[in-house]
Amino acid sequence: MFALSTRNGTGSPAWSGTATTVSRGMRLIEEGFLDESSVADLADRLGIGPRHLLRLFLHHTGATPSEVAATRRVQAAKRLIDRTAMPLSEIAFAARFHSIRRFNDAFRAIYGRPPSSFRRTEGTGAVVTPRQVN
Repeated sequence: MFALSTRNGTGSPAWSGTATTVSRGMRLIEEGFLDESSVADLADRLGIGPRHLLRLFLHHTGATPSEVAATRRVQAAKRLIDRTAMPLSEIAFAARFHSIRRFNDAFRAIYGRPPSSFRRTEGTGAVVTPRQVN
């Protein structure tokens, strides 16, 4: 005889279905959960295993939880670049990047150019080194 696991039973958070689980994960990521915790911690919080969480995210979003979190950080940084005159180094840390290098690498990975290329020139409102991103 085998024992039934309560991990995915009717009392677990995962019982509501995979789309709901991913939706809850997205909400936690948006709130910054992965800024201080691991993907394994996120999976545990959602009541599923880390490998299953990865499969669900790839199926429902086309990205891993880490990629979703990185995109969220880049989007937050982009808004700060567009709306403030903060130095880029301050923006990097305000957007929860742990280093300037990761900040720059994330922008290059997503936009194909560095964050400084999004800074508007004074007085003209023009973007420095405008380039279409495919």
